[in-house]
Amino acid sequence: MNVSKTKERVAIALIVVSMAARWLILPGLELPEDLSRIVENAFQGLFGAALVLYLMSGLHREIWQKADPQTRREMEVAQRDERNQLMEEKAAAFGFEVSCYVLAAAYFILSTLEQTVGEYTVLAVFVVQLIAYLWKGVRLKSEM
Repeated sequence: MNVSKTKERVAIALIVVSMAARWLILPGLELPEDLSRIVENAFQGLFGAALVLYLMSGLHREIWQKADPQTRREMEVAQRDERNQLMEEKAAAFGFEVSCYVLAAAYFILSTLEQTVGEYTVLAVFVVQLIAYLWKGVRLKSEM
């Protein structure tokens, strides 16, 4: 399960980067208050996402290690099964659509309440999400 170890290492690196940026780099920058809050929220979100990724990959690794050889083979077959991969991709696409609608609703609500910091934060999250989506799409096209 080298993928799990790689995910854990990436998650740990993101945790360290987000903590260092939030508590060491950000206080030294002289940013406007609104922008400072947006950047601080972004680093907090990055920390939370990386922590969840680390915990989930650690849980998956623990399940893998406790499994007997037959169960491990079944897990590998299920992971490589095209039908399961298609279901995961459809679930991810649905999750992306739902999160886009939620972000649009959050932006509308925050703009109605005239919360500019919240608006910029939602826009930043949306832009990062779109960039990740486009990057993954380009990467998958180049692999095929």
